[in-house]
Amino acid sequence: MQVRQMSLALLTLAVLAALVGTWALQEEWGPQSAGPGLEPELAHGLRFVEGDRRTYSLLQDIEARVRTGPGSELPVVQRLRGELHLWVGEVGDEFVQLGLQLSAATLDNGPGSPAQRSNTLEAPYIVLLSFDGRVEELRFSGETTAPERDLLEEVARSLQVVVPASAGASWQAEEEHATGRYRAAYERRGAQLSKRKSIYIPATDGRIASTFDSVTVLRSEASIELARHASWIERLELEEEVLAITPDGTELQASTRIALEPIPNPEISTVRLYALSSEDLRRMVIAPEPLRTAPQVEPLVLIARGPEQDRELLALVDALEQLGRSDADLARALRRLLASCPDLAERLPGLLIEHEFCASTSAILIHALERAGHPQAQAALRDIAENNVQDHGDRTRAIISLGSTDSADPESVFALWRTAAQPVDPVPDAAARDLATTAALALGQVAGKLRPEDGAAYEVMRANLVQAVHGALSATERRAFLKALSNTGDATLAPEITIYLDDQAAGTRSAAAYALGTMEGEPARSALTGRLGVEQSPRVRARIAASLARHTTATTDSLDAADRALRRETDERARLELARYLTEHLEQRPQSEAVLRELLAKETSTRLRVYLAEALFQAAQH
Repeated sequence: MQVRQMSLALLTLAVLAALVGTWALQEEWGPQSAGPGLEPELAHGLRFVEGDRRTYSLLQDIEARVRTGPGSELPVVQRLRGELHLWVGEVGDEFVQLGLQLSAATLDNGPGSPAQRSNTLEAPYIVLLSFDGRVEELRFSGETTAPERDLLEEVARSLQVVVPASAGASWQAEEEHATGRYRAAYERRGAQLSKRKSIYIPATDGRIASTFDSVTVLRSEASIELARHASWIERLELEEEVLAITPDGTELQASTRIALEPIPNPEISTVRLYALSSEDLRRMVIAPEPLRTAPQVEPLVLIARGPEQDRELLALVDALEQLGRSDADLARALRRLLASCPDLAERLPGLLIEHEFCASTSAILIHALERAGHPQAQAALRDIAENNVQDHGDRTRAIISLGSTDSADPESVFALWRTAAQPVDPVPDAAARDLATTAALALGQVAGKLRPEDGAAYEVMRANLVQAVHGALSATERRAFLKALSNTGDATLAPEITIYLDDQAAGTRSAAAYALGTMEGEPARSALTGRLGVEQSPRVRARIAASLARHTTATTDSLDAADRALRRETDERARLELARYLTEHLEQRPQSEAVLRELLAKETSTRLRVYLAEALFQAAQH
């Protein structure tokens, strides 16, 4: 692979990883509980207001190493700077039209001269979003070349935040970037979101995509603030490190920092995006195909299944498979067909077995069942999830979709329990363990949509999850149910979780600390503070510090404990989490600045030194 190709691949890797983080399925990935309350304007998903305009400063730094063999390492540095302008166009019945444009854009260490880069990167383009925030389609002007089009597409996808209308304190979603499809888990506290990626989903050939055989997220910290009244993101911060391996064995390891900050009073006189006419919009194309007009949405009418509906279903599936990628129009048509003719849902499990569909087609079919959500669709999802003949990736998608439906019926809940409660052999099968863990997390997602006012349904789910934690047959199973239990948003569950801070298994203690970090209140905070001083595992100490930082408030006792712990901490990650906790509460405890400056003076970790220097500088400005 040539250096230029490698650089572009690294840039794509960095952008596609935005807003996601390390949440390993067995150790770190788990649902979250709510904070004190959701902002009213965010309680029903994203909101977009036609004509709204926003401008952000965009910063993206990448430091990477390319290894082609022993002793062969090439450093690559790339920096993207500019202002990102957003305009909300048409808010339709099924999609939202967003306009995006970079201005004052520079891409250092990229191909071409800075002037050429600026000219080609500053062309306006259109993004079609579904109402839950998924990128469905992109449209570019003819002046945008292929390399810049790829970069701009991944910039848009990096800002993808999926918030279903039914989202509670946490939820899961399956999303896509240039590198492939992955599972993402979200948590929300008011207007604050975090998003973490759990795993890439291989295609039928076992690879992630044509570019990479495997992609691993080594570390990631990402936070998002949604605009409190309307239209998408207010700000975003990301730090991440990913490792990708190409088919020829080349390793690409990239550390990335992305920051998106609002600009209150931007200069927009030269921004072409806001001057686009209807004719300009019509000239934009969905590369590499001609523009297709978004369909007019007719009122939904339920119809009986017949030969014509079967033929229409097969035609849509065939068109998706021939295209070989996601398509907004076809996906909408498929969702509408399944909604209007529920009995068609029973065809999909058989089609998935009979045909070796590409990953995008399978994902669209299963997502269409999730969006339909009716009893027939849930029955089809259960069939896919519990059938050993089905592809493992499709079974995983179906389990996630059962947990993501607006209202899982009792049969679906029972199916998730059956999968989550599979016995664990002395030498557990990795695929079965993966499915069981995913089912446990899906149960947590179902529980997250229930509230005490739901009465018996809530009490039964809560009691069953508590019993599952206490009766778990393995540490892996207990960790999964601890995280599922935290998704209820019920802070009174803290005592049920606190006892596992003393468990023999470090992974279980970490899961308990993680769960307590999602529960506001003194019982959870006191338990974390008490454990911090005696915990022997560096990984668990880091988790405890991160969990304390998730609480919106801190106490003198918790900050004093963090100060003492930081002075003697030997693990880099734990030091970083403790430093974050103290810097976030410097106004409350100014004396923490002394230990932070002392740490900065002797710290050997470049990452931590950079963080401390920036944090102390920002604190000095206030």
